[in-house]
Amino acid sequence: GGRRAGRRGRRRAATLFLATLLAGACEGQYMRSHPGAPFEPSTGKQAPGRTRPGVREEQPLKGDHERNQPQEPQAPQLAAADAQHVKPPSPKRQQHHQQKPPAFTASTKQQPASAPRQAYVTVLTTAKYAVGASVVAKCLKAFGSTRPLVALVDTSLIGTEAETAMRAEGWSVRPIPALSNPNRDLVQERPWFETTFSKLHVFGLDDFDKVVFLDADLLITRNIDHLFDLDLSDNPDIPFAAASEVFPPDSFNSGVLVVSPSQRIFRRLTEAAKTIKSYDGSDQGFLNRAFPGWYNASSPHRLPFAYNIPQTLPMYHPAAWGRALQGGGVAILHFAGDDTMKPWSFDGVVPPSLGVFVHLWQQLARAPPGADV
Repeated sequence: GGRRAGRRGRRRAATLFLATLLAGACEGQYMRSHPGAPFEPSTGKQAPGRTRPGVREEQPLKGDHERNQPQEPQAPQLAAADAQHVKPPSPKRQQHHQQKPPAFTASTKQQPASAPRQAYVTVLTTAKYAVGASVVAKCLKAFGSTRPLVALVDTSLIGTEAETAMRAEGWSVRPIPALSNPNRDLVQERPWFETTFSKLHVFGLDDFDKVVFLDADLLITRNIDHLFDLDLSDNPDIPFAAASEVFPPDSFNSGVLVVSPSQRIFRRLTEAAKTIKSYDGSDQGFLNRAFPGWYNASSPHRLPFAYNIPQTLPMYHPAAWGRALQGGGVAILHFAGDDTMKPWSFDGVVPPSLGVFVHLWQQLARAPPGADV
């Protein structure tokens, strides 16, 4: 009893520490980016007489495929998670005060530890991503998640040392056969896309009813277990939820996916990969073409932007980044891109707008497996 109480106390302290650190850093970043603009994390509102930084609306671009349904009037907005705030109330009341972002119907009620047939999943096809997967595991556990962690691993590519490190962090390692990327011309230009089609295995994990796929290059800043509560049953041909890309907003980023797996969908995807060309050479370009109706699907299939914010946002859309920080709307930061964009590759030079996030990631990466963070 005493040990369990101690673990609960350390977990609450870790959650409060991470959230408070992010809240203070976000406030500082916002004030530096917007001198004179009041920062109110407790309300997400701008003080009277000030206009709140916003996102210039972009017209959605159509892909090469034809869309058979009319476009919705607006793309998913960055502010969809503005109702959630980084700075929490006291740990005992934190869950009570969590709010759902607009147009996001998932329940935030945490399921019991014994909840069946749900898991967090990542895919590892190179050893250097093992450290990223360890940070993902630490984040999930620090914020109280008890869902199983499943790593789909090409053991011929990552080696025994990385596999051992994954197991030490709590990942259950499942060997998978590599799925070849058929877009050879684009892979030559972007060799880091060579093994990304192995992500399709996630759609076939039918021993689970629901999985949340997480790329291994993410920093998670809050509990995200409520993603498992998304009801995706209204459209079995689009068995997943994803967040929009920054541009074009009618396409999705495949770094965070909530999936209802089935062998039917997995077989459909592996067959489609033989004929549908990825527009960028990656699994993401292929999946967007394989599911052209995603943007017109019902709202549970579209995650708020806060659940997959790219680290390039402050460089290309500083106003949107300021808006995300002001509203506490960074649930998951995604270090997308080639190896030079990964937090394990930053060699002492960190963009100021990302400083707190990179330093927090590196602090978690240095922590030994199983450590209280």
